Amino acid sequence: MVNLEFGLNRAIPETVKVAWGCRFIMEPKGLLDFVYDRQSADGENVKEFLDKINKVNGIGMLNEIRKAWLLRYNKFGVIQQNDELITLFEGNGLKAVASTNASHGYVYVAVWEE
Repeated sequence: MVNLEFGLNRAIPETVKVAWGCRFIMEPKGLLDFVYDRQSADGENVKEFLDKINKVNGIGMLNEIRKAWLLRYNKFGVIQQNDELITLFEGNGLKAVASTNASHGYVYVAVWEE
């Protein structure tokens, strides 16, 4: 079982062997600000996994997450500040899930191989 220092551990299935996570700051109008030192990865073959997520759809997982979050924000308005799990990306053998964890300003994310 993987354990992230930063991210959304509760979303990660126990069978997952490698994952990456982070904590974004949610700016006004749903924009996500990435804080470099608030990310972590854990598990088997971490370097290869990080290389894979950095190449997703040619723009990288960070941009996929930002794009999906902003689309959801623009469609539904203010994101509920609760502990709902929101699937942001599913494809290329990867899954990305996010939640505000009722934090009123942060967005926690976990990405793993399916």
